[in-house]
Amino acid sequence: MGKARGRGMSQDVTWTLKVIANHHLVPDIKLAHNASSDRAWVWNTWAELSDGELQTFSSATRFASTKDAKLFNAAFFKVQQENEAAFAVR
Repeated sequence: MGKARGRGMSQDVTWTLKVIANHHLVPDIKLAHNASSDRAWVWNTWAELSDGELQTFSSATRFASTKDAKLFNAAFFKVQQENEAAFAVR
């Protein structure tokens, strides 16, 4: 089984989509509600920079509706479960 990746998109005021996250959704990432909104999620992950150095990054996303935020949470969790075997320490 392959390793699934998550990709987040950001929308600026000109309605241009930009990639804001491109990392594996490993099982140890904890998705949490943003304290200010039930439509927003935050998480921390490791990311490799172009020079090969690992750093911790905080990511966040906010949705137009609570329903969309819940769908994101379900999809995020599903991919984490699918990746669990692929990232298991052997």
